[in-house]
Amino acid sequence: MEDGSLPKATAKKVAAALKKPENMQPLKVLAVLRRDIKYEFFQTSPIAHASQALAPREVILSSYLVQS
Repeated sequence: MEDGSLPKATAKKVAAALKKPENMQPLKVLAVLRRDIKYEFFQTSPIAHASQALAPREVILSSYLVQS
């Protein structure tokens, strides 16, 4: 989806659905995304996958410490 492969009409439909007050809850946002965006748009393309295989990898480690 980073390469702009999502059709403009689909993006507008999702944006309109997410602007409704009843769709502000996290599970409803997920439901709108699942309903309105085809599964194929979430798959990586072979070209993108090949370019990422050679890229250096970065790992970000973080921790949250709580003092008692």
